[in-house]
Amino acid sequence: MKHRDRIIAALNHQEPDRCPMQISFTPEFADRLRADLALTGKALNLSRAGHNPHGGGNTYELERALGSADKCVVGNEQQTVIVQRRCLRTAREIRAGETFDRSMIDVLRPATPGAIMPYEIQAVIGTRAAVDIPAGKELRWTDLVSGV
Repeated sequence: MKHRDRIIAALNHQEPDRCPMQISFTPEFADRLRADLALTGKALNLSRAGHNPHGGGNTYELERALGSADKCVVGNEQQTVIVQRRCLRTAREIRAGETFDRSMIDVLRPATPGAIMPYEIQAVIGTRAAVDIPAGKELRWTDLVSGV
């Protein structure tokens, strides 16, 4: 894979044969990149100054503008995370004392705070409903008792 191919692959979110060591862009490409990424103001200083001999911009400025690679929920995403995440919900009305099996559980959005998450589904199967639970309601540990 040639250097240009590595850069194109990286910009297209594809895995190159190895990581590109440096990306420098022409002023024209810098303007296009700024527009494509909807970057404004000082978020990306793709000026004609800096260490790029072509005057377009450099990798370090691009990395700073795109932010950290660490995935986390930030303040302005708190409400979105509730809507986007899924939780366990009843697939039908459940009567108190019924033992849960997989057919009684749906994995649906939104995941309200305190609801049981999908990765805990195996722990729910075999438990009994402590109370009557309407169809579509999110499951909470307080709704369940041990299956014994």
